[in-house]
Amino acid sequence: MKKDLYQLLGLRRDASPEEIKKAYRELAKRHHPDRTQNNPHDTEIFKAVAVAFATLSNPVKRADYDQELAATERQAATRRRRTQRATYQEVRRHESPFGDIVGEFFQGWGGWPIDREERALEIVLTPLEARTGVTVPLDIPWKYQCPRCQGSGLAPFSICTECRGSGFTYGEKRMGLTIPPGVRSGTTQRLCFAHNHLTVLVQVKVR
Repeated sequence: MKKDLYQLLGLRRDASPEEIKKAYRELAKRHHPDRTQNNPHDTEIFKAVAVAFATLSNPVKRADYDQELAATERQAATRRRRTQRATYQEVRRHESPFGDIVGEFFQGWGGWPIDREERALEIVLTPLEARTGVTVPLDIPWKYQCPRCQGSGLAPFSICTECRGSGFTYGEKRMGLTIPPGVRSGTTQRLCFAHNHLTVLVQVKVR
């Protein structure tokens, strides 16, 4: 969850249905593509407020969103307490046991936002694989451009139902992680996928 939908509409979290509808109408009118000559910035706002209204105007969706928002804020607070920021300058290619893939995905990205999703992955190698090196396939959660709206997030007179206005669909992408010869059991490395706001903590075990 990247945005607080209440803040997006300029509302308190206890806003009434009437207040939600009023805020949406004002923002949608102000940023409608027909009114703004398809200005990209206004179009993005228009899509975002449409998604916010679709969620908050539905009592069931709103209740689910409120629970998700509260859980996300708790997780963010936990990460702030335990996570130290790092930058690409602090992760040099020659210092990383998995330098190739780390270098590829750090390009163009100056730091680690605290709201990134982090997942853990254990890779089990045989002693021979650890000694000689091996390439391991990884299935990474991946964000693709929506094929229906071509990434615009819009449909005629509405938002795209395929991606719900985000412009993206979600699946997996298979990648090969090259582990060099001589890796030791217990070696860990963070792989950072800036495109997907995802960090994968990889730990190697030799058995």
